[in-house]
Amino acid sequence: MKIRYLGLLWVAALAALLSACAGPSLAPPAEAGALAGKAVVILSATHSEDAGSWADVSFFFDRSKPETRTTLHSKETALTIPLPSDFDDLYGRVYVLTLPPGQHQIDAWNVVGGRTQSFVTPQPPPPPLSFEVSAGEVLYLGNLHMNIRMASVGLGGWAPVDGYPEVRDRRELDIAVAEKKHPVLQGKVSTRLLPLGPWLSEEARTERRVEPRVIPVVPPLRK
Repeated sequence: MKIRYLGLLWVAALAALLSACAGPSLAPPAEAGALAGKAVVILSATHSEDAGSWADVSFFFDRSKPETRTTLHSKETALTIPLPSDFDDLYGRVYVLTLPPGQHQIDAWNVVGGRTQSFVTPQPPPPPLSFEVSAGEVLYLGNLHMNIRMASVGLGGWAPVDGYPEVRDRRELDIAVAEKKHPVLQGKVSTRLLPLGPWLSEEARTERRVEPRVIPVVPPLRK
């Protein structure tokens, strides 16, 4: 019984650690009163269907602001297990973020995946995607989509080797998912899209590096 209890404590501690590493929680409003004085934005983060669960894309949000800094992932996991996608046609998630009014931005991106932890990053990073939002606004900004090129990398198996992001308008799908998750938003969403099309620097180059994969070991739960 003691071993089982220690195992449960380890799982809880690991979950808390992973949550802490994800950055501040920009929780969506639970009720209409929570919108007062706040701004809400809706974004989705997706990646190519053929990359499936082999890859995850990170879009970095407000990296220079500790109070709102966070990362939007195209694939969410719980204890390394991929969670279901919000969509039938793509791997991706819809995010609803409550923000202080003012200027915010999506700063950079990377792609990671494969057994060997293949990282793809832009060199140099593209210019930030900036936007401004006012108190009381609920804005849909668009879909951050990563086109990923996968390839066989020997013993490392199937891994991402290149990619480029683009901003797309998937308002019908994304807003429907957001309103289903958070009914308080129904009928309140306006659309103000980020610049549509490829999100690239002038050089539009990427760099790939490989790092050893670190997998947390969870003690078995014994009866």
